Amino acid sequence: MGGYPKRLDKDGRSHFAKRIAGLRAESAGQWGSLTCAGMLAHLEVAFRGTIQDGAVQTRARGNWLTRNVMKPLLLHLLPMPKGVKMPKALTPEPNASFDELREQVLALLDEFIAAVERDPRRKVAHPLFGPMTMREWSYLHAKHLDHHLRQFGA
Repeated sequence: MGGYPKRLDKDGRSHFAKRIAGLRAESAGQWGSLTCAGMLAHLEVAFRGTIQDGAVQTRARGNWLTRNVMKPLLLHLLPMPKGVKMPKALTPEPNASFDELREQVLALLDEFIAAVERDPRRKVAHPLFGPMTMREWSYLHAKHLDHHLRQFGA
């Protein structure tokens, strides 16, 4: 699956920040329909939804299987699936310039890491996986970041 930090924490921050800095507005996706700016807007929403519980309104679609089987498999074993149809709330139109979006994502990276350090056991709901600790979110965000950065060649 590759050499990326398995958790989004202080140790992994520079790895992801360097890859985010390497993105260009014209970078073409290797799969899916997102533009590079659209991917950054998607990451911004994902981080805000974790840091600011309730900031993103999506319908809970999880069940016993997604919470108890799929969650641990995706967090620790399976690769992030490609081409998943996401709710519109998670794929907004970019609302800023590419450079501003990139800076917002970098700032949210730091905000998320600080939130994990403050309270790693704090729980925030995921629409499929149910309540997840901030530590669990650190695994999911690392995998999610790697997935989208690879999508755009970074």
